[in-house]
Amino acid sequence: MASMAITSTASLNLPTAPSWWTGVRLLKERRTSALIGSNTLTAVGGGMQMLLHGWLAVSWGHSPFFLGIYAVARLAPKILLTVPAGIVCDRFPRARILLAARAGYAIASLLPLVGLVAPAPMAWLLAAAVLAGAIHAFDLSSARCVMGDMIDPEDMHAAVALNRVGSHIASLAGPAVAFVLISGPGTVAALSVSAALLLGASLAVLPLRSIVPAACDGRLNAATGGFFRYLRSSPITLILVLAGVAPAFIDKSVALLLPSVSGGGGGTVSMALIAPEVGALVAMCALAVAPVRLGSNALIAAAVLYALFISVASMNSHEAEALVITLGLAGMASAALSATTHARLQRTVPSEMRGRVFAM
Repeated sequence: MASMAITSTASLNLPTAPSWWTGVRLLKERRTSALIGSNTLTAVGGGMQMLLHGWLAVSWGHSPFFLGIYAVARLAPKILLTVPAGIVCDRFPRARILLAARAGYAIASLLPLVGLVAPAPMAWLLAAAVLAGAIHAFDLSSARCVMGDMIDPEDMHAAVALNRVGSHIASLAGPAVAFVLISGPGTVAALSVSAALLLGASLAVLPLRSIVPAACDGRLNAATGGFFRYLRSSPITLILVLAGVAPAFIDKSVALLLPSVSGGGGGTVSMALIAPEVGALVAMCALAVAPVRLGSNALIAAAVLYALFISVASMNSHEAEALVITLGLAGMASAALSATTHARLQRTVPSEMRGRVFAM
């Protein structure tokens, strides 16, 4: 009877000591708050950087065509370096990779400033875009791996939710700060602030170098093969990755296209883009202090609710209020789905495979 009780409890995916205090306790821990703070600063500075670089691409090129060139220059390195970045993060100390990546982000913010005084300003801007895109692949994988190396599995759900709270705040604050600085002090000041935030993010990682490498030393000689064999033996991993990533792309596409297709004005488009982020922020704040972590049934329910809200948004795209509200609700379901799949991956994927899994 005792074994049956244990099995039943485990199937609910309940933490051993549920408490709303977990999120606050994690923030009080120096290494956890340092990592989450660094991730938040990176998201703010990186969001500013992307908007500012795009602004310069149009301003210096005098045509939206150059915005497309900039987008390709930034996106292509991310795609090409996805697999190499995952392998590197599985073979070398991850905190050091994270530190180098965030220092490189700061350099990418400053590179376009050289174009203000040197010939060929667009070349400097494209070099910054390529550098930022290449760094993103390493930053994304190493940041998630460092979290898995540091956080206790029982605290992972709250830690992921707290991290998402910071990222959603950053996604709302970054563009707003960039616009204010462009309108006031100017582009030079905006890029300098972006670089300062990214430099601060890299400095926040410094205390983690003495903690995380010990967990990585055993993987310095990790074999690069076997990853696809692992995915074949654990198909749930690939399902969780897709379930965590797909909603974010759908959110942005639906929020951008529906108001335009229905003839909504710029204000409707802006609100539609903001609504999923606000909904996600609310959901993550709740999950950060929730006394339980979501199980498989809750994941399925979140996916069904997400599909329902997106469908309702599509059918009510001609009504601005209905569209914004349903997109906000879809953002809540999307965030719950994404954060929970991330937490489950952190707990289930072997440490020596995390880099390659989280690089996908």
